[in-house]
Amino acid sequence: FAGSPDLKPTLPALFYIMRIKGGSFDVAGGAMPGMPGIGPLGFNGHIAWSAVNGRGDELDYYVEKPDPKDAGRYQAPGGSRAYTVIEETLRIKTKKGVREERYPVRVSRHGPIISSVMPMAPANCAMKWAAFENPSTDLEGLLGLNRARNFGEFRKALAHVKNNNLGIGYADGEGNIGWQFTASAPVRRTGDGTFPVPGWVDDYEWTGYVPYERIPHDYNPSAGYIASFNNDPGNAPYHLTNYYLFERATRFAEIMDERKGLPVDVDQVMAMQLDTVSIVAKRWTPLVMKACEGPEFAKYTAFFKGWNGSVDLKSAAGTLFNAFYADFLKNTIADEIGEKLWKEGLGQSYLYYVPDLLLARIALKPDHAFYDDIRTVDKKENRDDIIRKSMREATAKLRDLLGSDPEKWQWKRVHKMYFEHPLGAKLSFFNLKPIPTNGEHHTINSGFWETGNPFKMDSGGVIRMMVDFAQPEKATIISPPGQSGAYKSPHYDDLAQLWADGGQVPVRFFSAKDIARVMRLEPKTK
Repeated sequence: FAGSPDLKPTLPALFYIMRIKGGSFDVAGGAMPGMPGIGPLGFNGHIAWSAVNGRGDELDYYVEKPDPKDAGRYQAPGGSRAYTVIEETLRIKTKKGVREERYPVRVSRHGPIISSVMPMAPANCAMKWAAFENPSTDLEGLLGLNRARNFGEFRKALAHVKNNNLGIGYADGEGNIGWQFTASAPVRRTGDGTFPVPGWVDDYEWTGYVPYERIPHDYNPSAGYIASFNNDPGNAPYHLTNYYLFERATRFAEIMDERKGLPVDVDQVMAMQLDTVSIVAKRWTPLVMKACEGPEFAKYTAFFKGWNGSVDLKSAAGTLFNAFYADFLKNTIADEIGEKLWKEGLGQSYLYYVPDLLLARIALKPDHAFYDDIRTVDKKENRDDIIRKSMREATAKLRDLLGSDPEKWQWKRVHKMYFEHPLGAKLSFFNLKPIPTNGEHHTINSGFWETGNPFKMDSGGVIRMMVDFAQPEKATIISPPGQSGAYKSPHYDDLAQLWADGGQVPVRFFSAKDIARVMRLEPKTK
């Protein structure tokens, strides 16, 4: 069993590696500050689990129509209604101390009006979120997960997790594997929540929630394995999630197909977890080479010939492809949606999946309308035109950034993980030196980077765990940069480079006798 949730790195670390033993608890893994028990990745001697972001679609936006006679009211079926106004007090730090500022929040029948804090939202736009309606029992579910001993107890615990959208993988000591999606998925009268809808009619209201038994889950599938990478959770008969491109799961299946019939050991699973081959690169580089035939691009496309798609530290081809792909995404889509929406929305790494999915669907449609640059009224561009334009822009940027010799455009020179302290903006010594890191958006060993700041890595597998139930005492884990938040401590950053190199440390679930330094927290006894 291997787990590696993708999250934004923090300093101090987001997770504290620990074991909790007492009462009905005996569990180890990554604990999160302020939350009881072990969080989205753990092992309790009976089962192991790891969660990824489910990206469940649990909110809708409703555009309210103002009452023309009274600005404090809005229109609804049956007549206008008054907004509920919640007076929030904002405490704002100044040079002289702290000042308080009143901030009124208008709330319609659908939820708070968010237009003032979300510039891309329409005016008078209300946000309806399932968490506003469902009492939170998520912590109860988390604690139940910590104590679960089999798949039935695992699913029973996760039935309480309603306001966190997760895809949680499962394995146990009996050789069973499973997976459960958690969500409060709304049932809509009309639509799927993709766009803001009229709030003055009832056509788009929610009529309830999808029952837990119809939320996707799996147990001992015939494939013999389960791989979850924020991808489509299955053929649900309802709109459930805005999933990422399926290429990471496809790459995992590709590796497993190569090993079909052969046993898989811990070392091989760890190698899979650290795999850096990009299926997206393998899809697009033949098309790039075809579109860029000729002397103008020859010294650049030569890097793609025979390349296996691995975006590792030494890869110049990986750097060139990622630079090209970033410009290709923008040049294909930004003219339709506008530069502002691209920069503030779809061009950000957390929304990268939207243009990603689009390009996957139109890759083999060279004359698709999206390839045409609507700003050039006297010409209709096709896919190859945009490929060539993007290659020109990407190579120019890389020459400016890394020099004229493309042999020296290794991925390690541009793709780095930044561990930045909250005080680091003013006191830079708290920050760690950037660490070159393998992978990118589409690799199993993920290294998501900021589209607006290539190639600064802004999220990845910031906690990893490996459990072999045949030898559970050898379970391993890692969460960078270190176990301590004290700047002078040797454990402030001692796991950062080990993590970047793909290493892990023992979980120490069964014994701590051979550990040189142990910190125990025990209740006071009378």
